[in-house]
Amino acid sequence: MRDTGIGIREEDMSKLFDSFQRLDEQKNRNIEGTGLGIPITHNLLLMMGSRLDVKSVYGEGSTFSFIYI
Repeated sequence: MRDTGIGIREEDMSKLFDSFQRLDEQKNRNIEGTGLGIPITHNLLLMMGSRLDVKSVYGEGSTFSFIYI
């Protein structure tokens, strides 16, 4: 899946799979969420023998896919 949102900064990529992490809160202050969607998805994929792959360019958007491991 590809989105055209704000993207994810390189330094924030390591926090992406941590529960309750909200990235770039200053820009996302009007967006609701708990920071659980990606960690839950990541863990479910791991249990099914896959992993979530994320490629992102800050300011342009992100691409999310899963890879069989």
